[in-house]
Amino acid sequence: MIRVLIVDDHLMFAEGIALMLQDLPEVEVVGIAKSGMEALDKLENTAIDLILLDLNMPELSGEDTVEIMRKRFDNIKVLVLSMRGEPSFIKRMLELKVDGYMLKNTNREELQKAIETVSEGGSYFSKGLLSAATDIITGKKTDHEVEDQLALLSWRELEIIKYTAMNYSMTDVAATLKISVNTVKTHRKNIYNKLGINSLIGVVKFALENGLLENTEK
Repeated sequence: MIRVLIVDDHLMFAEGIALMLQDLPEVEVVGIAKSGMEALDKLENTAIDLILLDLNMPELSGEDTVEIMRKRFDNIKVLVLSMRGEPSFIKRMLELKVDGYMLKNTNREELQKAIETVSEGGSYFSKGLLSAATDIITGKKTDHEVEDQLALLSWRELEIIKYTAMNYSMTDVAATLKISVNTVKTHRKNIYNKLGINSLIGVVKFALENGLLENTEK
């Protein structure tokens, strides 16, 4: 069971999200907080796995809330759910190591997918934000360096990179490739080592830069 706290000062929107999630057997909405301060209070006294967080709130902004959370509740997943999709907002949230960033016009299916992916240790960005998120990451390698890296990767690792970049959770990757979740975890660790990266966003960037998603429907 994934215990979710919705943090948004627009109560009608927050209640709508709660209704969207109430029929999902793996999700339990444990509460709604109307401000960052209220959210931090609830985190002190309630078992929570993941928060759905708005950025524009009174008393304490979403940014400040995440900054405090990362110091006091670093084990809790943070999935931003905002109207703001500007690169500057995304960049700041990446610096604070949020686990995902979505626009508020998302549908139930994508929200469910995002919650599952983030809960399993992945990261999730709305389709419209994915390019902006990867563009923020600098340090593009030379063609020669990229060719050397591609040569190090097995065909199975390339498949896992592709599906990871398509926002597949580890469970989905395992089911699609007919392998165990532990095997997926092992491949991911090897991919990180071979590519010299330490995040799923780096995997997504690598996939986009090297055409691994070409002719692939999400």
